[in-house]
Amino acid sequence: MKLLHKSYLQASVLLIPALLIGALFSFLIIRYIVYEETDEFLTYEMQRIQRYHDKYNDLPEDHKAVKIVEDTPPHESYFRDTLILEPADNERVPHRELRFGLQHNNRHFTVVLRNLLPGSDDLIEGTLLIMAGMMALLIIIFSMMVGWISKKTWQAFYGTLAQLTNYQLGQHLPTFPSTTIDEFNTLQQSLTALLLKSDNDYRRTKEFNENASHEFQTHLSVIRAETEALMNHSQLNRNDAAHLSTIHRSTLTLSRVQNALLLLSKIGNREYNRPVLTNLQTTLQRILELYHESIELRDLRLTVDDEPTEVRIDPGLADILLSNLVKNAIRHNTSNGFIHIELKENRFRIINSGPSLNTSTNELMERFSKGENGNMGIGLAIVKQICELNRFQLNYTVEKENRHCLTVAF
Repeated sequence: MKLLHKSYLQASVLLIPALLIGALFSFLIIRYIVYEETDEFLTYEMQRIQRYHDKYNDLPEDHKAVKIVEDTPPHESYFRDTLILEPADNERVPHRELRFGLQHNNRHFTVVLRNLLPGSDDLIEGTLLIMAGMMALLIIIFSMMVGWISKKTWQAFYGTLAQLTNYQLGQHLPTFPSTTIDEFNTLQQSLTALLLKSDNDYRRTKEFNENASHEFQTHLSVIRAETEALMNHSQLNRNDAAHLSTIHRSTLTLSRVQNALLLLSKIGNREYNRPVLTNLQTTLQRILELYHESIELRDLRLTVDDEPTEVRIDPGLADILLSNLVKNAIRHNTSNGFIHIELKENRFRIINSGPSLNTSTNELMERFSKGENGNMGIGLAIVKQICELNRFQLNYTVEKENRHCLTVAF
């Protein structure tokens, strides 16, 4: 939810109790005004009747008296509320009465003046309509004012946010829009300092990884070459040959692990970040051709159920993702086992036979995790990081008869 919409929502929630309190206050004010106007009207009518009677000893022809009670004791004038049955609606209607005494020919009379009052339900309905109209008008005015003010005030903030969203490490530092608001200036200065430090750290780390990789590979190549030369020497005994073979395998493993770690670092640094629509079917077919001999050497039965599938992903990452999954299924398989691959519109699934596991599948997707045969789980760690980068769902399960199933949902 956007900040402006959140502000509207919170303001609306706070206005609800204010509306209820305002409605109650308005009801009481309107009721007070109605009573005051009614009492004032009845008082004027009483005074008019009294003046006319004092002058002519009679009542005016257009008097508003609804009842004259004879021979009542003298009393002061007073107001009271009463309910009168309305024959047309067959319901009692509220009225306001003013009763006052009048001396006529040495006899005392009570004159009753009466005026219709609006019912409480009518007052409540009118109050709610007024408040609803006021509320709607206030919301419209408030929204227009806040929208205009926010657009002017928060323009620099949204510009800064857009610059941060599009920024990637390794690029030129973004230039934030100028503003006269001190808080936004402070924010932009802090962001610039933070991005500058992050960019310097990123460049130093990247340079270190590349230099370390180059030095490692150079010396590993020398060790491997010298080991191979010694292994080809005809005067070696069996014990020395075994030791040299161990050294040679270790250099190959170390070289492979070092390349995998460098790849993980590049993926984590988002160096592979050019997503385009990539045809995974074409990529999969090319990878299967590369591993065709390995599959035949291990007597694995391969079945493929694929269809044209396009996914937005960096082509290099797509190749690494599928290659690691296929290679993992080949390497961790059993003799005369099988590999079944499914490529559909919304998922890639690879199922293969394999040994039983003595650890959870989640641990195998962590760096340097080891299975029963001691193989490091860097390949699956790479797969996991690629899925996280592209927001794919990765699921690894072991079904009946040690059927290992890896699913990537796009």
